[in-house]
Amino acid sequence: METSPRLRDGFLELARSLGYKPTLKTAPATIRGKVVGEKYRIQFSAYADRPVFRLRRKRERLSQAPACLSRSQTRQIVDVRPVPSVPVRCIAVDSASHLYLAGEGMIPTHNTPLAAGILNYVLFCDNEPGAQIYGAAATSRRRRSCSGMRRG
Repeated sequence: METSPRLRDGFLELARSLGYKPTLKTAPATIRGKVVGEKYRIQFSAYADRPVFRLRRKRERLSQAPACLSRSQTRQIVDVRPVPSVPVRCIAVDSASHLYLAGEGMIPTHNTPLAAGILNYVLFCDNEPGAQIYGAAATSRRRRSCSGMRRG
C-alpha cells in the first residue's frame, strides 16, 4: 500500500475549508521493522455542535464544545515585521459580510473600503504616536483569535 500526498493535501484543504484547524505529522512507515515510505497523521477536534459524521453512533460519541476554545483551535499572531511598501489592490467579495477564505490555511477574513479607510486614518493620518487597532467578536464563541495592529 502506498501513501498519497495528494489525498493528504486534499483532506487538509477540505478540513480547513470547513473551519477546522488540522495538524499534520509525518513519520516513516514501517512493515516488520523495515521503512517502506512515509505515513501521515492528521488530527483535528470536532464537537457535537458541528458534527463531522453522518452515522448516528459516531455523532453520539462527540463531546460538547468547551466553553473557551483551546489554543490548538485558534490562530495567533506570532510575528510582525515591517516590509517594503508595494502597490496593492483591496478586494471585496460580493456578499453581505464580504467574508472570504485566504491562503493555504483558509483563514476567514474580509476587506471592505470602509474598514480600510478607517484603519488607514487611525494608523497613519491622525499623527497619534503608538496608535493601535484591535479587532473583537460579538461573542466569545465567535472569537477565533485576537489581533492588533500598531504604528511605531
